[in-house]
Amino acid sequence: MKICILSVCFFRHQEIKSSLESIYNSLYDTKNVDLCAVHLPTPNSDKVKNEIISSLFENKYLIDYPKNHVSGGLLSATLETDIVKNSDYVAVTETDIRILNKGCIEKCCEVLEQNKEFGFVTPEYNIDDPYHEYAVKKAGWIWPSYPYKKNINITQNRGYQLLVWRTKDWIDFCNNVKSGTYITNSNKSYGIVDGNSFLWCINQRKTVGVLQDYFIIHNGWDVYKTPSVDQEYLDYKNKLISENNIWSENNTNGTETYEFKLYNYSKI
Repeated sequence: MKICILSVCFFRHQEIKSSLESIYNSLYDTKNVDLCAVHLPTPNSDKVKNEIISSLFENKYLIDYPKNHVSGGLLSATLETDIVKNSDYVAVTETDIRILNKGCIEKCCEVLEQNKEFGFVTPEYNIDDPYHEYAVKKAGWIWPSYPYKKNINITQNRGYQLLVWRTKDWIDFCNNVKSGTYITNSNKSYGIVDGNSFLWCINQRKTVGVLQDYFIIHNGWDVYKTPSVDQEYLDYKNKLISENNIWSENNTNGTETYEFKLYNYSKI
């Protein structure tokens, strides 16, 4: 099987480095995996790009995107290059995770192969940390899941910490986003976000598989602790929000794409 790791890389260069290392080290077979890293511009851009270039992946591509536009960057990587198209499965990640089980992504692909009713598959969140337990059980930051079959729960919605799709389904979803399928009456769709992934599953009469014996830690939640684990990042993100200049939900429909630069850093 051929897998593409489609990775959003924004500001937190040290976190991105550790996340990419965790993903790489979790794989049984790294030779048939491509890293497609979508870099979004920040004051830390040089450091972020250096971490991508120096990552352990043998096959790696850097998409240098001109705007802080997550949806547009993912659409461009998927629809305007051949990187994702050349894979059987695509694992989309915000690159703020740690994978705790060897073979996690490969297992997600296996479950997709065996369960046609799943639109995409994700590992479960590890909530040993009290703050993470709060995020899941009390704050309700993720949708609940329900028993489905041995070691697999189902849900209708999950965030983009780590979602594994069949490539053909991911491309179909991206084409729907690009064509404006999810634009609302307010003319905002927000593009590639968990709510629209949910709508895609509903329209396809599919659901989401959640592996109960494979886990990730979502370090992104820790940014919002008091004190934050990365106050510099939080301050920068809040500044962009105050200027209406971050992510698709504040200033676009999420359907737009922009010209980008593509670099191939694969080992020969």
